[in-house]
Amino acid sequence: MAQRRFRGKEGTIELSRSPFLHVGSIAGTLSLTNVEAVVVLDEAAEDLVTGRAFYDSREQGIGDYFIDSLLSDIDSLQIFAGIHSVHFGFHRMLSRRFPFAVYYDIDQNIARVAAVLDMRRDPAWIRTELEERIH
Repeated sequence: MAQRRFRGKEGTIELSRSPFLHVGSIAGTLSLTNVEAVVVLDEAAEDLVTGRAFYDSREQGIGDYFIDSLLSDIDSLQIFAGIHSVHFGFHRMLSRRFPFAVYYDIDQNIARVAAVLDMRRDPAWIRTELEERIH
């Protein structure tokens, strides 16, 4: 499994935990059940790094649990992509363990994760953030 790292303002995130996730591109994708690949776009990876930093500031180690949980949720898109309701132009999958939502679209049988946002934020802020990331 190829290792992927993303360095953001808040630190580095390791995406090698999943063989199905690809940061920024679809090179070397694997054949999946319902979609060919799940691609985490750079902005969404930055959201994950920011979320990890937030939870680590609360208690050391919680940020890693946050990343593991969200990557598990994102991995589930290989099977469940497309079943989630559409909000602000993206499918929205709610995280099972944290108050975050994964916003994604499907293009040519590829699930592209555009954002991973804290649902405690003002809905107007979420809408503006997603409008900047629209397809």
